[in-house]
Formats: sequence, C-alpha cells, structure tokens
Amino acid sequence: MGKATVRGVVAEGGKAVFGGRDTTAGQKIVKDLGPSAAYVEQYVAIESHWERISATGLDRFGRLTSLVNNAGTTVFFPVKSIYRVNQLGPLLGMKHVVGPMRSNSGGSIVNVGSGAVVKGHPHFVKYGAIKGAVVGMSRAAAAGLRQSRYGSMSFIPVFS
Repeated sequence: MGKATVRGVVAEGGKAVFGGRDTTAGQKIVKDLGPSAAYVEQYVAIESHWERISATGLDRFGRLTSLVNNAGTTVFFPVKSIYRVNQLGPLLGMKHVVGPMRSNSGGSIVNVGSGAVVKGHPHFVKYGAIKGAVVGMSRAAAAGLRQSRYGSMSFIPVFS
C-alpha cells in the first residue's frame, strides 16, 4: 500500500518523502521515480525517525502538506509490537507533521484503519482495539485541526 501511495502521489505531480525498513527497496523506488521522491530509513515507533522524515521533507521540498500513515503489522505479533507500529507510529507521525503543516494554507492527514474496527472478528481483538484507537485519534485530530484548514481522517478498508 505504501509503495502504491508514493507512486500515485508522484504520478499526479506531487512530491513524496517516505520511510521504511527495507533500504534497498526504498532506494529502488526513488531511482524509479526520480527527484520527486525521497526515502528515509524508518521504524515508525521511533520518534527520532519521524523527526528525520519531517526534516527531509522540509529540506528537499520546502514544506509538508500531507501525511499518510499506512504502516501496519498483523494480529500474529505480540500486542506491544502491534501497538508500537499500528498506534504509536501514527501518533508520532501526526505529532511531527502538524507543526510544519500549520505554516501551509492547508493539508491532510490520512491514517489507515481496519475493518476489524467495524466488523467484529474473534481473532482480531487486540488488533481491532489498537486500530480503533487510530480511528479515535484521527477523529480527535480532525476536530482540533479544523480551524487550521487541514484535517485528519481514517480510511477503513473493510474485509468480508
């Protein structure tokens, strides 16, 4: 999902800073997309990595206008791992883009949720609870950011 998002942003004339743990794959995407893309090695649960993402966007492109939090881990990991990637990561991402985005005339934050929030599944209790927190954070951020002409939302892909 992340690679497709970066490619889509650049295809539509935008610029993208993106992070990930696979440096070889990240550098290949930048090579394919050219100067409109920048890769930063990142683990979303480490705050200093978000500081690097934000700084790279400002240094390379002059401003930050959007954030898509789509990193995720599955139900098969321990609850602390799911929390760090699926909830703490998006929270840190929002924290580090809000300041730079306020200097713009607007922007957007999109946090990818999960259908596990709206459709109960007996094996997705911890995952659904954590993704539910992401939806709640998105709604709270939207309410707080509305006056600044940018918003936050949660995209919830639903499984059947």
